[in-house]
Amino acid sequence: MPNGRRGGAEARPTNGSSPLRFPLPHDSRALAEALHRQAQNIGLLFNKFLWIWDGDWTLEATFEQDRRKRSVKSWFLEQVEAIAHHFPREAYFAFLDRQMQMIQSLGEHGYKTVVFGKRAEARILSGLGGAHPMEVGFAFHPLYGFPYLPGSGLKGVARAWAELTGQDATKIKLIFGSESKDERQAKEHQQGDVIFLDAYAIAPPKLEVDILNPHFPDYYRDPKNNLPTEWQSPNPVNFLTIGVGQRDEDKPIFRFALVARSAEALQLAQEWLERGLEQLGFGGKTASGYGYFAEGRIPAEELTKRQKAEAAKAPSPKAPAVHTQAPAAKPAPEKKPPTSASSAEQKAKVSPPAPKLPTSAARPSPFSPSSSPTPTPPSKPAARPMVKQGDKLDAEVIANDGRRVTVRLLGGLDQDVTFEAAYYPHPPGKRVKVKVMAVTAEGKVTKVSPG
Repeated sequence: MPNGRRGGAEARPTNGSSPLRFPLPHDSRALAEALHRQAQNIGLLFNKFLWIWDGDWTLEATFEQDRRKRSVKSWFLEQVEAIAHHFPREAYFAFLDRQMQMIQSLGEHGYKTVVFGKRAEARILSGLGGAHPMEVGFAFHPLYGFPYLPGSGLKGVARAWAELTGQDATKIKLIFGSESKDERQAKEHQQGDVIFLDAYAIAPPKLEVDILNPHFPDYYRDPKNNLPTEWQSPNPVNFLTIGVGQRDEDKPIFRFALVARSAEALQLAQEWLERGLEQLGFGGKTASGYGYFAEGRIPAEELTKRQKAEAAKAPSPKAPAVHTQAPAAKPAPEKKPPTSASSAEQKAKVSPPAPKLPTSAARPSPFSPSSSPTPTPPSKPAARPMVKQGDKLDAEVIANDGRRVTVRLLGGLDQDVTFEAAYYPHPPGKRVKVKVMAVTAEGKVTKVSPG
């Protein structure tokens, strides 16, 4: 495809093969470039979208230069992790409120309900076995895209604990229903009395990229014909987890809800679920310490207070913009028509009306046709923080092509600085530290380096 047509160009072949072409219309390309930095449904991005081609229809420069240091999979997960921090908190808490209204409505119609909370003590791998090109899946809400614990998995944890501890088979069948492996299911099918609802954190959980590094891949692939020898190359596998902090206040608290036809079944199901979460864990790799919860439950009243406190915090940050906004144009001066001396004297006695200025400038959207910027009224600039050489500043990556990195200085500086780096793994949207290397007498930073 010739350069300049339909927004694309031919790839630059490096091995003598024919160039790889991905023709896209201009609007589709602009939408694809904007999706991975502005879309709010992280589940759709993870399951349906993989952006690894640049404007020349080749792999991004990061992979061409650093393919021995990084893989497409690790880079993709880093992008997902960075975008997850921009999930709209308002939408998340509104969803939690709707679920509570549904639970209360079920209670008003004769069902027995219980709501309680538990604190996660280890990272959680939810949806590990899901099919995905990354080879390791993750459970995002199918509609809203935030991480959650599916009710089917919680039901499995409770049943596993009941069977492991030798609970009465009649009670197990009453709560969970007939087993699918039971040959008599077709004749004696029975529905369980308890509904295990999906569990959600009381605040948007933080995603973290973890790594599994098997050192003997040949042995694990075919243990009968291979020994675990030291000359085998490790095979690192990156995967997403629901992260936990070091302090208790930084560990996510999940809200669990059960609905049952009888109080006895509800009490037993709650007890089995709590013990299973504490002793067996939830999700994948529980044998390695993932998915465990702290002992003890958090009552529903305390859970509601903590959720309201989280909702009252600052709203979620905006996703990093794909296109930079042009500076607002100054209002054009009004042209005064020529006047006679008498009219000029008359106008000198009467003050002319003040020109009307817009209250805010409309930000152009990458999803709509561009329009001329709306003028904004001049405002008094805020005091600029004092910065000196050697200071370490907070910044946000806004562009990274593998060689040149552009960051936006935070903390009131509101300034973009570009530097060169042989290898800089942080994607756009990532919060980083940079070191001031040069600054003007007015306090403007002119040169930085990775901090």
